[in-house]
Amino acid sequence: MKIIGISGSTSKSPNRTTEFLVKKALESASESGAETELVRLSDLNIQPCDGCNVCLKQKICPITDDMQMLHEKLTKCDGIILGSPSYFGTVSGLVKNFMDRTRPLRGGLELSLANKVGGAIAVAGWRHGGQEFVADTIIRFFLTHGMIVVGNLTDTGYLQNTAYGSLGTLQGKRAKEWNKISEDEVGINSAISLGKKIVEVLKLMKK
Repeated sequence: MKIIGISGSTSKSPNRTTEFLVKKALESASESGAETELVRLSDLNIQPCDGCNVCLKQKICPITDDMQMLHEKLTKCDGIILGSPSYFGTVSGLVKNFMDRTRPLRGGLELSLANKVGGAIAVAGWRHGGQEFVADTIIRFFLTHGMIVVGNLTDTGYLQNTAYGSLGTLQGKRAKEWNKISEDEVGINSAISLGKKIVEVLKLMKK
């Protein structure tokens, strides 16, 4: 089974908080027997959807960029972990562009992502920084594609996988105010639980 982990961080820094947690989920999935792959949206050229509606008739997108490559990865994988930082209480612009450009995979009643297993990871700089709204957006995206959404098995939250903090790259007063993501045991355990649960569900589906 193949699980794709998508980091929706806009940062080009190697210290991507969202990527840190997506990797934790992928490591857990790998330890449970899955083949995994990490995709960084910040490394790709993904243009906004221009609403031309060509994809509704032909199931192709006339915009030529990196989404064609992602369409192939998404249709061939069994599970998707999508992580995003909180930007004003919703997903990052990169993630929204990605979501909108998956429209060719949902043409009419033909759902190319149907019955794939999805898990959401949401991150913010603060404990209450809009993570639940971010996770809700990702979950609704999965459901619109007919996917099977996996929740959290830990006792700190059941509907999504959230965390807060930075990777210690901030300086001065703000650095003292921000928690290091590596010290957020709740968030880390949540991501680990997510990766494990996705593999468990996929194994049950393949029986």
